[in-house]
Amino acid sequence: MEKILVIDDDEEILKLVKACLNKGGYLVYTMDAAHSHTIEDFKGYDLLLLDIMMPEKDGYEILSEIRDRVSCPIIFLSALSREDEKIKGLLAGADDYIAKPFNIDELTARVKAHLRREKRTAAPKTLDVDGVTFYLESKELYINGQNVPLTKYEYKICEVLAQSRNKVFTKEEVYNSVYDLDGDSDAQIRTITEFVYQVRKKFAKHGLDPIRTIWGVGYKWEKLEQ
Repeated sequence: MEKILVIDDDEEILKLVKACLNKGGYLVYTMDAAHSHTIEDFKGYDLLLLDIMMPEKDGYEILSEIRDRVSCPIIFLSALSREDEKIKGLLAGADDYIAKPFNIDELTARVKAHLRREKRTAAPKTLDVDGVTFYLESKELYINGQNVPLTKYEYKICEVLAQSRNKVFTKEEVYNSVYDLDGDSDAQIRTITEFVYQVRKKFAKHGLDPIRTIWGVGYKWEKLEQ
């Protein structure tokens, strides 16, 4: 049975989410504040639901402290519903962003989708593409033996494109492959542009530029010129 931690300062939200996810067969724990907890308190769960606007320490601060040390999916659940807030949340490292008030069926479906994705295993364990090596289990990327420090989503974009070299992906297809969910707004899909920009900057340090922009369509991974 998957374990889920819900962090929110609203007691009614905690009760509602716990009751609904319990019915879905999940073991749900709640936390009404996070400023006094240590990193160990966030480990051992299969998924976290995290509010943003909380006293003492907000969701962005918590995410920045735990993202590199907690590998499970983290979903923001917030009353901040503007498009720029969604973009900020996704770029900060959240796996998804659900605005309040939310539909319980949608919340349950997104939780299920993220947990299903985590159960998938990748084979083979490495992928070698023109001097670029992907370590599919540890989610690391090396260029000619040198590690390239990519964020979670930067790495995922590279892996998706490299696994289907020369195939053109639309931004929507890249988004859905990376997040395993249908993009529900132009703002969320636009995060892909920023991630690709950051990848290109990091690859440029190694003299490589494998991701091509197909104007009006999306992106593809081309054979690297070295």
